[in-house]
Amino acid sequence: MAHEVELASLDLRYEGFRLKQPSLEERLLGSIAQRGIEEPLEGVQVKERGVLLNGFKRHRCARKLRLATVPYISLGSDEAAGILSLLRTSNHRSLSILEQAAFIDELKTARQMSVAQLSVELSRSKAWVSVRLGLIAQMTVPKLLSFNGQLVGAPHARDFYFDPHTKHYTGRQNVLKGWCANIRWADKVLHSDFFHTAAGDPVYLECADNYQDMRERFAALLPRLRQDLGLPAEGVLTFVLDRGIFSQEVFA
Repeated sequence: MAHEVELASLDLRYEGFRLKQPSLEERLLGSIAQRGIEEPLEGVQVKERGVLLNGFKRHRCARKLRLATVPYISLGSDEAAGILSLLRTSNHRSLSILEQAAFIDELKTARQMSVAQLSVELSRSKAWVSVRLGLIAQMTVPKLLSFNGQLVGAPHARDFYFDPHTKHYTGRQNVLKGWCANIRWADKVLHSDFFHTAAGDPVYLECADNYQDMRERFAALLPRLRQDLGLPAEGVLTFVLDRGIFSQEVFA
């Protein structure tokens, strides 16, 4: 039975398992603003706190509308049982194959459930389970970036932050030296170039040494960012840049 819970009390540890759909969420926001939340959120009770499994779009809409409480249904007190319940009705809840894969991988790795056990619990074939586990296990770095990007709605995003970081490299690889602020000295450094969405979700990362400076690296990153995140080749993107990139050549 549904009951009201405080919005701030819900644990969002599985939010990254569910895909974001900005256009759908925008329509949902308007609906909730007019009629309220008609379908309760779902989760499990862990140490007297609700761990949300289903209803993350509704949760984000409620947060935008500054709602203090939301309707909520508990699926029990066991996380694994709650995830299994969610997967059994995944068609009704419109879970994509990527979302199913993320939850099944969680059950296999964190809950130590075998393919045979998952097959029995979900009333699915072993092949059905294996296909979804294979999506996670066989991912190359580009596929993993694409998967992560889909989880946070990156293909629909057009505004990004370019966030480069430089760390002191202490490994054995033949890495070029550069200025390292942490040690206030020139030594081997590793540059990590991150891209985040406007919401703060990390969606792309590449590492490089000091062979190219930030201005050169940024231009080379953009085609790979578009390809791996599924962004349209001709789509106009906006980037908030680190001040170190500013030069006449970049903005010519």
